Amino acid sequence: MAIYVACEFQGYRSRLFLEQPVKLRNGLQPATTTTVLLKRTMHAASIQDIPATLPPHQAIAAHLARYAGTEWK
Repeated sequence: MAIYVACEFQGYRSRLFLEQPVKLRNGLQPATTTTVLLKRTMHAASIQDIPATLPPHQAIAAHLARYAGTEWK
């Protein structure tokens, strides 16, 4: 399950919460914060500057693309 928040929340322009933390191909797991949403504990990595003005499919893709980026390698 994932929840996309398309507005400023917790100091971020938008947030993508996942039910399970992401484990990268290289074995690393980015640090996440946890929040209870809809009675579930959800995890979100610190991903900055994804504008909430993007169409939802583009914003979600941008969040997911950051997991493939170099900041956690």
